[in-house]
Amino acid sequence: MSEDTWLKCEREYFVESEASDLEMAPKKLNKAIEKYNRFLQKALLGESPYVAEDLRITILKAGETSDK
Repeated sequence: MSEDTWLKCEREYFVESEASDLEMAPKKLNKAIEKYNRFLQKALLGESPYVAEDLRITILKAGETSDK
């Protein structure tokens, strides 16, 4: 299973901005996070991109504040 595009972009940004603060080689940090992203994606979402989109929408809605 290939890594989700959104997860890939977030990983690349995180590695670029945080590797030096974590005192890790960017290449090693990148590899570890990519492997973890694939693990999470497979465990949580399976093979369906529709499940991934539904989960994303659910997470976004759960974070909304109520004006009532």
